[in-house]
Amino acid sequence: MSTKTATKRDENGRFIKGTAGGPGAPKGNRFNLKVGLRCALGDLPEGAEYIGEFVGQLRSVLEDAVMAKKKKVDVKDSLLIVTACRNEQVAMLAQRWLKSEGENMEDNTRLAYAREVALASERRDKAVDKLGLDANQRSELEDMYGPLVAPEQDDQNDE
Repeated sequence: MSTKTATKRDENGRFIKGTAGGPGAPKGNRFNLKVGLRCALGDLPEGAEYIGEFVGQLRSVLEDAVMAKKKKVDVKDSLLIVTACRNEQVAMLAQRWLKSEGENMEDNTRLAYAREVALASERRDKAVDKLGLDANQRSELEDMYGPLVAPEQDDQNDE
């Protein structure tokens, strides 16, 4: 006799939601979020893969912070996270192009790229603020971006 439990199916042969042995990823699996985010953000140019990795880390940190606060990530939170990630990607790409091609750009073009970096960063921050995270939940974001305030420097002129 087998100890396996039979998988429950409805009258159409589909797995009944919430029963053991059905298809699909286990609870808490983020694969569907990663795939959806990749579609929302698009492909990156060759050599900019590190931006995708960073944006993926940002997404995970934001999702974890929302989960810690609200115990779930609803549709509105997901959209705000994608908005933050999309704007971070734009800022990083513009900064990358400014650095790599800045010498060949006219002054107006360089200023437009710098402006885009600032605007995308501002839009990212607004989306993160709308998530309503507590100040103490931002520590992982600080790990990614650095401290929010400049570190104190030792005065070497006192000698």
